[in-house]
Amino acid sequence: VSEALKLLTGHPEQQHRSLMQFDVWRNEWRKINPGPPAAECPTCALGRYETLEATAGDFSAVMCGRNAIQISPGQPTRVDFKSLAERLSGAGEVKFNDYLLRFRTGDYEMTVFQDARSIIRGTDEMNTARSLYAKYIGN
Repeated sequence: VSEALKLLTGHPEQQHRSLMQFDVWRNEWRKINPGPPAAECPTCALGRYETLEATAGDFSAVMCGRNAIQISPGQPTRVDFKSLAERLSGAGEVKFNDYLLRFRTGDYEMTVFQDARSIIRGTDEMNTARSLYAKYIGN
């Protein structure tokens, strides 16, 4: 919040240009340097903010620098984590709580949220992520 205030009040030179992560439970913090903008990233290189410009319909986006893709279905639906966990248990390791389900299979990890959004880690290929989503979560 303080970094946003520096920018909004006209003092961008005061920003430290890093991401701060605070773990209030363990009283730990760390500073993450995001590195230089990625030349092939639509947001970093071209200033296109696809996530902010999304309209109704399926949406997916490469999560720059994280080897992950986020997929959001066009029609959000509430996911029954217990049923999904039972269905996925034969295909990999499954853990879930009231808020999300984590599923590991091979080199991939999927985090599924209550509204069926999912983050697929282990790939930056859109077709691979969509295929995994369709196979394990559904269309």
